[in-house]
Amino acid sequence: MTHASLAGRIFVAIPHLSVSGVLIAVKANRKAKAYGFEDGLVTFQSRLTRAAIDNSVVWQSTDTQSD
Repeated sequence: MTHASLAGRIFVAIPHLSVSGVLIAVKANRKAKAYGFEDGLVTFQSRLTRAAIDNSVVWQSTDTQSD
């Protein structure tokens, strides 16, 4: 598992209103910054979302070209 997917999974798994969730979020946010995501996990997650959208567009365009 890459660091990027691990950080993404941690972010998704955080319970939003618990103290331990907040501490995990702070730690994950620091790790995300350490790996070069200057704005932390918010930017990190939006990059993942954009990558997923780009991938689905590529897959859809290859499917339609093969018809």
